[in-house]
Amino acid sequence: VTKGYKTGGFNTSFEREEDRSFRPESSWNYEVGGKHPFLDNRLRAEIALFWIDWKNQQISQSLTVGSMLNNAGRSESKGVEVSLQGNPVNGLMVQLNYGFTHATFKDYTDKKKDKVYDYSGNYLPLVPSHTFSAGADYTISNPCSHIDRILISANFTGAGRIYWKEDNVVSQPFFGQLNGKVSATKGFATFAIWAKNITNTQYTAFYFEMGKCLAQAGRPFTIGGSVAVAF
Repeated sequence: VTKGYKTGGFNTSFEREEDRSFRPESSWNYEVGGKHPFLDNRLRAEIALFWIDWKNQQISQSLTVGSMLNNAGRSESKGVEVSLQGNPVNGLMVQLNYGFTHATFKDYTDKKKDKVYDYSGNYLPLVPSHTFSAGADYTISNPCSHIDRILISANFTGAGRIYWKEDNVVSQPFFGQLNGKVSATKGFATFAIWAKNITNTQYTAFYFEMGKCLAQAGRPFTIGGSVAVAF
């Protein structure tokens, strides 16, 4: 159990005089979990349950020009995270991770241009309901006299649904990306070729409103290489 606190402050951009400042944010954070090895440590499992209870959570709001921070009365986030890591054969490491989060406003009303909006019960913005990842790393030691180690990696990551604003009108559905990497190490040098978003998944990386709706598209399929030297 931990207690969190974030100081208040002043907005440089605001539309109403009462929005000139915002109050401090406080929270109580509760977490319980455990981990256990199986099959002579070749499989390890972890699970964690969490609950966060906020008071006066600071929420960023876009304005016609700039942005400001506002306070939600009460909000909470609760969920579970599960992780499995296995070493089925020598040189191969696999991992699975899943997280579920239910984050909502319990009491939040906001006045804009003489109209009161009640966001109580809505989902918190920028918090994905589900997160998922699956990956594997395969290491080949001393494949030949010119290479000390080859590492082949692949992973899939996914997240969603994500709501962009407290009104929950616009959201990003669950989406996933496949990434891969192959590297070779000789002495202090590592040469790698990598690829990101191999499936060329189209998604919105960020969304905001400043007089009109603006969205940033996620990175498309990208391929590249790198050289690293360790001393």
